[in-house]
Amino acid sequence: MIYTKLGDDGTDISKLGFGCSRFSSYDLDDIEGLERCAQLVVSAIESGINFFDVAPAYAHGKAEKIMGMALQQCRETVHVNTKSISYDDPSADDVRRRLERSLKTMRS
Repeated sequence: MIYTKLGDDGTDISKLGFGCSRFSSYDLDDIEGLERCAQLVVSAIESGINFFDVAPAYAHGKAEKIMGMALQQCRETVHVNTKSISYDDPSADDVRRRLERSLKTMRS
């Protein structure tokens, strides 16, 4: 895997990231399918990918849950990017609440 430095602290980020918006819709309706999606994330981590892009709406609202399921299986450090939309989260407090919901979902 090829890495690049992020910021001044020297954090290594994989140049290849994993976008979590395109999991198969066939896998989003039951736990077995969600586990298959989580296994894709685990395989990416085991292959050296450590940068992941998620959002509350990705994969029909299941991307953060999938990411959480995968993270429970791994001990490696990963970096997760999530999003907030200004019309959904117009204030700083709204953004904070969205971020807290996202973190809670990914920890479950």
